[in-house]
Amino acid sequence: MRPLAIATMSLGCAKNLIDTEVFLARLAGAGAVLTDDPRAADVVLVNTCGFIDDAVAESVAALARLVALGARGKPKPVIAVGCLPQRLGAEIFERVPGLAGAVGLDDERALPELVMRVVRGGKVACDARPSDGPAAADTPRLRLTPPHWAYLQVSEGCNAGCTFCAIPRIRGALRSKPLRAVVREARELAASGARELVLIAQDLTAYGEDLGGRPALPDLLAALERVPGIVWLRLLYLHPRRITGELIDRIAASEKILPCLDLPFQHSEPRILRRMGRGAPAEGSAGALIARLRTRIPPLVVRGTFLAGFPGETAREFAALERFVAAAGIARGGAFSFSPQAGTPAARFPDRTAPRVARARAARLRRLISENARAFARSRVGRTMTVIVDGPAGRFLAARSFAEAPEVDPVVRLPLGSAEPGTFVTARITGAAGLDLAGAVLENA
Repeated sequence: MRPLAIATMSLGCAKNLIDTEVFLARLAGAGAVLTDDPRAADVVLVNTCGFIDDAVAESVAALARLVALGARGKPKPVIAVGCLPQRLGAEIFERVPGLAGAVGLDDERALPELVMRVVRGGKVACDARPSDGPAAADTPRLRLTPPHWAYLQVSEGCNAGCTFCAIPRIRGALRSKPLRAVVREARELAASGARELVLIAQDLTAYGEDLGGRPALPDLLAALERVPGIVWLRLLYLHPRRITGELIDRIAASEKILPCLDLPFQHSEPRILRRMGRGAPAEGSAGALIARLRTRIPPLVVRGTFLAGFPGETAREFAALERFVAAAGIARGGAFSFSPQAGTPAARFPDRTAPRVARARAARLRRLISENARAFARSRVGRTMTVIVDGPAGRFLAARSFAEAPEVDPVVRLPLGSAEPGTFVTARITGAAGLDLAGAVLENA
């Protein structure tokens, strides 16, 4: 019997991408042949997202499209994996008629066996409940990112208690990986060629609370800084309420931790933050926290995420949020409109903002962030900076400085052939092209 040909699609966040890399390695280790063409596959797996309604709709549409593809040609099972089965349970089969199986987060380790069960005509389903599996090491992985950078997940789940968020109902409570396990993964990634590690979690700043009773991110960062071969450490998702002096000192003193911090404020106004279950930022207000960070960690670039139209948000409070985004110069990030998620406290809150008003407010915040990004790009023209070269992107080489996270941010455009992908070079910024920058290579960094 020939090996199964399996095609995969990964939707949603970077944590999903890591899950996909891990189960691809498991499938390949079990003898499967991996393909990126669903039409050439015997089985199609979709790693789904169930975070908000738009993500659920995207996942359901992708699954339905692939089921229809099989119906038009050679029949092939389509299996949903990950967050959406974990959130919906058996309901996913009602949402996607013809779906062959649903594998939740806690069952992904057995994916090769579950796929074979489906191929033989068996039924695979998942209960709707929070994941509670241990935060196991994400190795081996069949990496889908370029060789020179990789995501490094340090924990699973979240205990933050945000009233609007469905993640704990999907991924469960906080489970941190032991520090030694994270460092071992980092060493393996460095040995495979990674020079930039992008640390991710639902909340990086909570890392270690479930292991030793206190946040241990500064300790973890100190250990990761000693990993040979790693040049850059990038931090994504730092809860503003948990930014401690110890963490600020660690970042400020480091030559590897990049001064580009992802701070999902969600809002600036204390009353709304309390309703969100977010609490006040560490310095008492969002503006005070940014001021302290800019003083201690120059040249700080802030990524902000904001939720507009939360129940009870007044026009005056939204105007204050607009002023904060503009004054803080937040040049990276995004804004979303509130949508009630079943099972969350905020879904039952009164005084709900009209959806069209919430969407309009989110759009206004996105425009502000884009204006900040354009001003930030113009301010960098004429400067010299170290960039990492990602590779060709049409008519130019795409590169990134400390201020650009991979996959989500603008890039530094370099002439084709002027540098090798995966290398660090010194570039002089010669102009701004919208949100992107144009540069010329001076020398290897």
